Amino acid sequence: MKYTYYMYKGYSGDKFYLNTATLIELVPDSKAKIVKRLNWLSQIGFGYGYFNNSGKYVTFVKVSTKGEPDLTKLQSDSSITIFDNVDEFKLEVKDYTIYAKNKNKQNPY
Repeated sequence: MKYTYYMYKGYSGDKFYLNTATLIELVPDSKAKIVKRLNWLSQIGFGYGYFNNSGKYVTFVKVSTKGEPDLTKLQSDSSITIFDNVDEFKLEVKDYTIYAKNKNKQNPY
């Protein structure tokens, strides 16, 4: 089995926000699962567009394939980061977990 790990960074309301099934189907002939999904608000204070435009999220995905994976769809999207090994992936998950927790405390609404 060959494992590929990637991360997608997006905004609330984008093409993968409510439809995560299309996000995990980007690598053909594979089995994928979402490892972790985190979201937070980025705009400080209140005002025009606060609830509509300030949401950000990150989704971490693990993909398993039998042979060499076809990563052309992943490499063509600038919002997707592909990790070289599992240690980098786990470190990024840990860092974003702390970051999202702090952002949710800073901007709770």
